[in-house]
Amino acid sequence: MSIALPVLSSENVVKLPAPPANPPTDRDICLAHSLTTDIMEAHCEGKVTDADLANALIYEHMVLAASAAARFPPVDKPKRTQGLQNDIRDTRDDVCTMHADALKEYTQAVNQEVKKLNRICALIFNRAQSNDNDARREIAPLPKEEDATTPLIDS
Repeated sequence: MSIALPVLSSENVVKLPAPPANPPTDRDICLAHSLTTDIMEAHCEGKVTDADLANALIYEHMVLAASAAARFPPVDKPKRTQGLQNDIRDTRDDVCTMHADALKEYTQAVNQEVKKLNRICALIFNRAQSNDNDARREIAPLPKEEDATTPLIDS
């Protein structure tokens, strides 16, 4: 992209440099800055208009932008972030797996405690009943969670 020199209302006040190369070189950047500085001085003396100063500033920024675009090409974001996205996805999967494992362990521990509580409740209920033969009794599992009503099989 070629950059046009600024258009000034008074051409004899400031000498314009040669048009910048494509892309602008370091020398082009320095010349654009010098032009802006010269026009600022002429503006302070009332020799150029506000529009002339604005055009010079825009020209300098266009030269800088063109040079920066050539020196620092845009980064291809998908390629750069793909590794991070994969890492995040893997971490999320690992966390989900850990949560599922922890939940499974917790559920098993709660079920064990519920079984113990059921046994204790059955024992307490049975102790609270009268000793009559027709008194209602609860089946209390044995301490190792064996059913007391199943017959023992000798092997």
